[in-house]
Amino acid sequence: MSRKHRLLCAVVLAIAFAGLASGCASSSGSVKESGASAIPTSEPASKGEDLYEAIAPQPVSDAADGLTKMNGFVKAYKQAIEEDDTSAARQAAQDLAGTWKAIEEESAKLDGQRAETVRGELSLLLEQTGEVKNKDQLVDISYSLYQMIRDLKEKAEGSLPQEETASEAEDSEIYP
Repeated sequence: MSRKHRLLCAVVLAIAFAGLASGCASSSGSVKESGASAIPTSEPASKGEDLYEAIAPQPVSDAADGLTKMNGFVKAYKQAIEEDDTSAARQAAQDLAGTWKAIEEESAKLDGQRAETVRGELSLLLEQTGEVKNKDQLVDISYSLYQMIRDLKEKAEGSLPQEETASEAEDSEIYP
């Protein structure tokens, strides 16, 4: 099984488990109804979606600009996780989510499936960064984000037809 296939399987399972967990939470008598806005409290949120919703969009000029910024944030996130700097990782995850919120609608027009996956993975990062339990899993998720951001950026810049994707990540110092 290739690394790419294992990573994809891990991401799909993580998203599925997150969906199951949120479904169980809503059926367990939770006061929050679907579609209602979360009111930030001093208590930590139990789901990544609540953390995601509390983040304000960051200013960007367009999708390509936002995706370029996200590329830098995802690299900073990976480095912070590897260095056990939870504070920097949390900030990078928040910067990623804030930038994504600013370009999510435009990115969904480029590739709806990728946009949905990016949002799910950002929610996972926000949720799991506070209490890093599996550093390797967070690095794998950040790598998957890096690839999707790169592919979306290429689409935003017009270098890829919307049906195609790059097959492998570009070589880089941070994601070899």
